[in-house]
Amino acid sequence: MSVVRSPRGVLPPEPGPQTTDTSGEHTASEASQTPDTTALTLDLTASHSEEPAPLTAPSLRVFEDDELVAFRYRIRGLLGRGGMGEVYDAEDLELGERVALKVLRRELAERSGALEQLKRELALARKVSHPNVCRLFDVGFHLRTGPRGPERLCFLTMELLQGESLSALLRRTGPLPPTEVLPLARQLCEGLLAAHEAGIVHRDLKSANVLLVPGRPGTPPRAVITDFGLARLEDEATAAPRGSGTRLAGTPAYMAPEQLQGGPLSPATDLYALGIILFELLTGTRPFQGEDVWSAARQRLHSPAPSPRTLRPGLDRRWEALVLRCLERLPEQRFQRAHEVLAALPTPRGARPLAQWLRAEARRVLGRFALLLGGLFAAFHLQPSDTAPARLAPARRSVALLGLMDRTSRPDSAWLSIVIDQALAIELRAGERIRLVSRSGEAKAALSLPDAETHPPETLTRLRGLLGSDLVLLGSYALMESPGATRLRLVLRLQDTATGATVALVEESGPLKQPLPLFTRAGARLREALGVPDETLSPPLESGLPSRLDTLRLYAEGMTRLRQQDGAGAQALFEQMIALEPEPTLPHARLASALVARGERGRAQEEFRKLLSHPERLSLKGRLDNEAQSAMYARDKQRAVELYQQYVGLFADEPEGALSLAGAQLTAGDPAAALATLAKLRERSPPPVFTVTLDNTEAKAALKLRDFPRAQAAADRAAVRAAELKDWYSAGVNRSLEAEVLTSQGARERAREVLRDAVRLFRRSGNRRSVADAIRQQLSLLPVGDLKGGLQVAREAKALYAELGYSAGLCMTLLDMGEHEHLLGEPREALRTLEEALPLCHETRLPRLEMEGWRLVGTVHRGLGALDAAGAAFREQLRIAREQQSLAVAATALLELAELTLVRGDLAEARRLQDEARGLPQTSGQNEPENLDGLRQAWLAFEEGHLDEAGRLADAAVTSVPELFVPEAHLLRARILLAQQLYKEANVALLEAGEPSPLMTWIGLKIQSARLRAARGGASEREEARTSLQELLARAGKVGWLEGQYEARLALAEVELASGRRAAGLARLEALERDARKSGLGLWAAKAARLR
Repeated sequence: MSVVRSPRGVLPPEPGPQTTDTSGEHTASEASQTPDTTALTLDLTASHSEEPAPLTAPSLRVFEDDELVAFRYRIRGLLGRGGMGEVYDAEDLELGERVALKVLRRELAERSGALEQLKRELALARKVSHPNVCRLFDVGFHLRTGPRGPERLCFLTMELLQGESLSALLRRTGPLPPTEVLPLARQLCEGLLAAHEAGIVHRDLKSANVLLVPGRPGTPPRAVITDFGLARLEDEATAAPRGSGTRLAGTPAYMAPEQLQGGPLSPATDLYALGIILFELLTGTRPFQGEDVWSAARQRLHSPAPSPRTLRPGLDRRWEALVLRCLERLPEQRFQRAHEVLAALPTPRGARPLAQWLRAEARRVLGRFALLLGGLFAAFHLQPSDTAPARLAPARRSVALLGLMDRTSRPDSAWLSIVIDQALAIELRAGERIRLVSRSGEAKAALSLPDAETHPPETLTRLRGLLGSDLVLLGSYALMESPGATRLRLVLRLQDTATGATVALVEESGPLKQPLPLFTRAGARLREALGVPDETLSPPLESGLPSRLDTLRLYAEGMTRLRQQDGAGAQALFEQMIALEPEPTLPHARLASALVARGERGRAQEEFRKLLSHPERLSLKGRLDNEAQSAMYARDKQRAVELYQQYVGLFADEPEGALSLAGAQLTAGDPAAALATLAKLRERSPPPVFTVTLDNTEAKAALKLRDFPRAQAAADRAAVRAAELKDWYSAGVNRSLEAEVLTSQGARERAREVLRDAVRLFRRSGNRRSVADAIRQQLSLLPVGDLKGGLQVAREAKALYAELGYSAGLCMTLLDMGEHEHLLGEPREALRTLEEALPLCHETRLPRLEMEGWRLVGTVHRGLGALDAAGAAFREQLRIAREQQSLAVAATALLELAELTLVRGDLAEARRLQDEARGLPQTSGQNEPENLDGLRQAWLAFEEGHLDEAGRLADAAVTSVPELFVPEAHLLRARILLAQQLYKEANVALLEAGEPSPLMTWIGLKIQSARLRAARGGASEREEARTSLQELLARAGKVGWLEGQYEARLALAEVELASGRRAAGLARLEALERDARKSGLGLWAAKAARLR
């Protein structure tokens, strides 16, 4: 079928079927106005038209609306279909965010290389982090049973972008004015530049693969390049020429001649496609037309491209030259890199001269790559190669901000110091030409230095030794009253730490009501004094800080609360200021930190998402750091590692980057890599203020590797160094870590001493949350069975967390309290405590806490005989575990449900659930958290009558269960031995159980002791047993333990029957059977019926 050439201004349709989109939200070309031909395969020996293929019927969709994918993503609707598959609008239930979910089409699933292509799409996209490239989040698998049996579907999740595609815009509006084309062209060049610098050739760039995300009113949209489904590494593409009979993937209307001929590909291939897009934008049509796709393709192989001026005669000749060079037939005659296209873009009339624009624009776009190339071989040298030169880029001068003296000395002006420090830090970081040295506060504390306007040479030498900084910035500020306004005066002094000389003295003043211009002027003068050109483009100061005086004060007060670990107070202040000025970025970052301090990581993740949705307002360093933190809170730990690796490559002279990288590697479960990173950092002899964190991270990594001597030595070393620096908080952190190491070695008494020291240090530092954390840590060091002591400790920690408003801490301590109350025989109090905990646990967005909360709620409900409520709680635990793909917790929930089914009397279903739990695949270290599986199996085997198997399992459980549960294992052994009439052995098992602290275990033990006395003794012993059982029945009834009551009633009936009181015994059994059936505890109803 021929495609009739459309009138000027209207583009012919893209290849593929047309669908109507009403959502306005997309993420890839499939989700634009039409499913593209991303994976269209073309045989060069055949003729193909652009006739649309039939649209697949809706009933054949892979996923239906509301379907749950991988226990995490709920499908909201279909966005579109493409060559690789379907794209859905989905809700991430874990983070409460909407994402785009792209699934591999079922008919392509078995095609060779299709799955690898999908995996490559994620791997390649992760190499590029840029606002003009679509972000991909994760790859996952969905298991289900289809018509042909089990299916394993592979999918990607990615950014759900709101906007229309460039091709849809052109169909709607026709050609654009050059002034509107220019910002889009710049953004496309920047996105391609980022991809090409990462070694990636897109290979399928076209207008349908560019989405336009609306910006603020009056600003151009953000152009985002999508769909790397056909991209290949540049060197792979170059090394893989194709023969004339090879089938090619791509969209033929945008293919470069070498791509059509199966030749090697390069960035120039993408720039050819860019030329076609620019031709479309300027003229409304593509440069080559024909009766079908291949007639147009043949023109590109043999004819030069037409000038866009033939369709738009008044077009600036610079546009003409740029487009035609992009469309040269030979790759070597085109632009070779995207930055060359950037340099050739026409400058609008009245704009800066081209040379000035190039210096500024290229510095912003290319600066990070220059830093990358220099940083890869700079002094840190944390990359794998050991053969590169030690330094190829000049070292940046380092400056430490020591804070300014308040000359006004008024209580209402002290807050200004925080704002001034933050503003000067932003100004000095502009362009990343100066390295700001962090932790100057620790150095000042170590030397007991007050704020000052100058320091003598000997003090500067000591500061240089602690911080490793070349310069320090200090000075003063003062408020001056003048007619009609208050003015703020700054006196700033840069001092050389090696010589003591004053490098620069800057004095500036301005209206207090609008201080940001004052800070900007002062910053520019400081950069000038340091030899940093002021043409470097960075996000302006107002992008980071609010401009109003009242909101600046809220920011300063919020920072003070944050430093005091008052997360709730800081959160309230930052939310108040964001309501007044929502645009600046720093308040959002600080709010995220406050939410993390409160344990609300889910909401913190939302703030990071907001922050990263406007990358143009962030510096490169700020974007990398915030994106890495966001990845950590989204549990995309490997992504965080990759981002910090980029950070280290770009800013190789900063110890902070290496420490962050090691921390991310440790969190991602790779302690060996973390130790390797730390070893390279040690080779550079970092300044002393950084060695505390270095030793702390080493201790954590060694602990993960169970290298206890190394871990303890590193933690002790860090604590000693922190104390020398008078950093009492860090000293406490490392003493707490040392206590954890000692606990792992079994040295509990020594661990308790060290932990008491940690609490003392935390109190000295004033960090109340750390005091609460250390107090809660004492729970693990109490003697086994000291439940009352544990409850007291948990209540003390809870009171501190409540004062701080720390949700995660409150959740954890309430769970601790609820568990201790339950074990102490206070189930109703435990239930109230746990019901208070559950909303807090949900609020933290930490699923492990929520799952543990539901498990404890189910356990308490079961003890009270509320079996339906218990089942609902265990099923909720199971649901969350499946959503999180936490197989260990899912197995635990299934085992809890199996026990619940067992007490209901359905032994077959209990066996099925237990088998299902044991059949779940387990990864290393993912066994049942409390390792009670063997004990559960032994109980079920006992109730099934398999006494030998039950005995073997119970014997094994004695040595495998945690110490608190050992009496329970002995209790089960005694029950099995009693059933086998091995009374002597049963008595030994009861003696070995001792006097357990959990009340229900103690009652169960005493019931079996009474049974044993009655079975071994005469009439007097049976009467003693009967009296004892009546007391135990009353005790179980008092605490509401229904299973214990029924077990005591059953034992009483057995004793009465054995004592010749048949009528009383039968009557008791009849009543027990009736009550047990009514309450749903069918296990005891069946036992009573058998005895009758």
